[in-house]
Amino acid sequence: MTPFLNIRHLAFFRALAESGSFTRAAEICGVSQPGLSVAIRELEDELGVKLFDRSTRAVTLTPKGRELFPVIEVALVNAARIEDDIRDVVASKRQVLRLAAVPSISASVLPRALAQLDRSEPALRMELIDVESRVMEDYVREERADAGIGAGHYDPEVFGMIPLFGDPLSLVMPASHPWASRDSVQWAELEGQPYALYNDVSEAYRSAERTMLAHGLRFAPISTTNYHQTLMGQVLSGCAFGIVPRIATVRLLPPDLVCLPLSEPEVARRYTLIYKRDRRLQKRFVANMNRLARQLSYSQQG
Repeated sequence: MTPFLNIRHLAFFRALAESGSFTRAAEICGVSQPGLSVAIRELEDELGVKLFDRSTRAVTLTPKGRELFPVIEVALVNAARIEDDIRDVVASKRQVLRLAAVPSISASVLPRALAQLDRSEPALRMELIDVESRVMEDYVREERADAGIGAGHYDPEVFGMIPLFGDPLSLVMPASHPWASRDSVQWAELEGQPYALYNDVSEAYRSAERTMLAHGLRFAPISTTNYHQTLMGQVLSGCAFGIVPRIATVRLLPPDLVCLPLSEPEVARRYTLIYKRDRRLQKRFVANMNRLARQLSYSQQG
């Protein structure tokens, strides 16, 4: 048996299996009937098995032929996809990737990373979809987005994952507050203080809740908000501290506010880029997603 099967022979096999006629299969494949007959015999010889029962009335698959049909069908589909990939590269077509990202990253380091990726990967164009944390995963699962970036926990059987970076929770307060000149604030000091967070489905809320309860502290935010601007407005008014991811303050912190690390313990959320495992063009896609992951890491460090 030769190392590689002839793709044209596999296409002839499918046409004959579906049409049940050498004449019709030859027409479908654009070859002569004798040429198709020779190709089928060569395929049977190469595989060492009879694939068709031939009679004067019909051509039908043998049991082994029926067993091989779905395997050959998948092989032909994959071959067509590979051909599309090659043609795209040769034609220098831009690959469009839809990226769903949570607001904390889509409004901070992500625009810079996408700009850098656009310069380094001219054949790639990213479309950014700004979504809340609770729906980002659904966007990827339902293929409304090709990938997503969030800080949750994702099913490894459904999603491929590329780790990005850790992002600690921090405390935002007015620059006039007595704590503003400090290096950090301990979680225990928040007990009895007014503080606000993003809504209760956000990973920031859940992380803060787990941390305080695990250390015997009462978890009692005075309010929760859906949007970063609303939370910052509450902090500016002086009615509450804001517990937010540090990354949410990158380029988004009003000048009258300061952001301090929360310590003992430091609590960091880990951002992850996810994609659906069974999606088409996975190798090309993952390669581009890894490039984006590197750009995000560089942007976050800078």
